[in-house]
Amino acid sequence: MRGILLLLIILGAVPVCLVSPLLRRYHVVLGSYFNPHRFTYGFTYNLPVALLVAVPTLLGLFFTKKVGSFALDA
Repeated sequence: MRGILLLLIILGAVPVCLVSPLLRRYHVVLGSYFNPHRFTYGFTYNLPVALLVAVPTLLGLFFTKKVGSFALDA
């Protein structure tokens, strides 16, 4: 049950990573340092969480209209 809930949270964060520069950084840090998938059992234990969040983050970086939005939120 934890694995399904975590997967829903991560997949719900993917569209947010395309839009919001600030939430992009929070999701990348959460997926990279906290490793939430290691607290689950089953298929999500080996899920590449950082990759699932980093790819939309990089795509959103190219499509955003703010200059320097990855570094600054002004």
